Amino acid sequence: MKNFYILLFAFLGYTIAAEAQVIAYHENFNNTITGVSGNFTQTTAAAYSDTLYTAGSNMQANATASELVIANYISTYNLRDITITWKDYRTQYWRRTNGKGEISETGGNNHTKIDNTNPVSLEYSLNGAPYVHVGEYTQSAAFFSWGVVNKGVAIKLPAALENQPNVRFRWKISVNSANTDFYAIDDVMIKGTPVLGTSTFGWSGRPLNEDPFTVSATPANPYQVDGVALTWQRAAIGTGVTVQTAAVATDFQKKKTLTLIQTGASANTGTELSLQLSQSVSGLTFSLLDVDRTGGQYKDKLEIIGFNGTQRVPVTKNNILPRISNEYNSGLVLAKADGVDARVTSSKGDVTISFVGDVNKVVIRYYNDDAAKGRQGIAIADLFWGMYDAPIGTLPVELAAFKGYSQNGNAKLVWTTASETDNDKFVVERSLDGRKFDQVGEVKGKGTSSIANSYSFTDTDPAAGTNYYRLRQVDFDGTADFSHIVALEFAQQAGLSPAALATVYPTAATSEVTIKLYSKASAGIVVVDATGRTVAQFANVAGGELVVPVQNLNKGMYFVTVTDGQQRETQRFMKR
Repeated sequence: MKNFYILLFAFLGYTIAAEAQVIAYHENFNNTITGVSGNFTQTTAAAYSDTLYTAGSNMQANATASELVIANYISTYNLRDITITWKDYRTQYWRRTNGKGEISETGGNNHTKIDNTNPVSLEYSLNGAPYVHVGEYTQSAAFFSWGVVNKGVAIKLPAALENQPNVRFRWKISVNSANTDFYAIDDVMIKGTPVLGTSTFGWSGRPLNEDPFTVSATPANPYQVDGVALTWQRAAIGTGVTVQTAAVATDFQKKKTLTLIQTGASANTGTELSLQLSQSVSGLTFSLLDVDRTGGQYKDKLEIIGFNGTQRVPVTKNNILPRISNEYNSGLVLAKADGVDARVTSSKGDVTISFVGDVNKVVIRYYNDDAAKGRQGIAIADLFWGMYDAPIGTLPVELAAFKGYSQNGNAKLVWTTASETDNDKFVVERSLDGRKFDQVGEVKGKGTSSIANSYSFTDTDPAAGTNYYRLRQVDFDGTADFSHIVALEFAQQAGLSPAALATVYPTAATSEVTIKLYSKASAGIVVVDATGRTVAQFANVAGGELVVPVQNLNKGMYFVTVTDGQQRETQRFMKR
């Protein structure tokens, strides 16, 4: 396979490993909150309302030592490059030097200004293990103002948080006076990038006024992106509803979207839209535009449900991002009762939804929660999802992409070819200085192929520090070429060691998995799915092997956590 080189541009509209992020978790502290503890106080004080995303409640710390814990089994399944942001609010006071009386925001004789600038500390925990310090963060906005922490730059979290079933976070801060000072947090947002980048379906490439419910169902020419076919369907819910528009249009925000405009809907009648994907994908993300209300006309009410086969994957409060005109409440996305009618050019009515786990179908039911049955409309913007070992379209190059990332202490390398000629194999080479390379693995090539092919290799024993990887592509005649170099950083040597607790095999199972224990002490074992739900649990397991039947589990990724009282270790397997 000659001319072994890297693709630097997209061709014919295909997207290669885009770096779009999906929502792993979002909490705006409105309505009912779960999994949150500590001595921060939920408040709806109007003076502190935040309109950057979602006005309403926030969490406030007004003790000399305060702690906020989010322990909601946050899943980073199939995600890397995890980031976190939140918005905060700080106070500032002038105090009399004799300690008698205080004046807010103004000074005077015998007063000293006290700035509430103590740093807030962020920590994380995996599976309930001891918390690990991430960093200290100081003031991000003027006093008595909301601002995004870290001067608006998302905080990159350690690689240990990637692809984990149960991540928890803790904030700690002290204030100067429990009576007047406080620190407030709102809109905690955790995002990640799908491990191989993203596939994107965009409406901009579709003709104006096209009917997706007819066109995408055409067997000879369905909507298709990176080997995934998308089929849209529409059905009436009840009677008396008239659909005026169900097509690609520019009614909202002056861009092409799938637009639905209806009249005659009620709280129980409306329109159902469904998207069927030809295979399960992770991190499916999209935005609904203009979810708002107009009194005496409509109050948008939506139910969004995902499915992975027959398994229901509901939308929860923590995997959507509402805006100021709407909210999540009791399983529904609703226009706020006291909200505003967002302009069609505004993003104030948008709602972004991400499914962290796998889905192959999404159902959207659209109702009107107003007593009147006036004209109402929403739009569905572009969709993207994790490109997970999916082939890409044919490209006029040979090596289309080569990248790597750390995953549970291992080095995961992935690459894609667009075409191959006489390709015998790929030799994976590693270097510790970027100059001298040694072979660490080998992957068989496809010979001669005119279609895209995806490959991967996992180095289970990277060295501490920086590891440099490259591919040596070898033809049948022995001719070789090299790829560019990928550098990965590891804090400590990975792989099994005498201190390892267990091995889980096979990593791709259909009927059973075996958990081989190395610890001499008895161990506790918990098996959870990608959403953090416990599917099996065993206590006081002695050394040896434990065989766990999995034939009745749904297809997808599962995580096995082993604890012996001294150590905690998490491994994973795929149920096929």
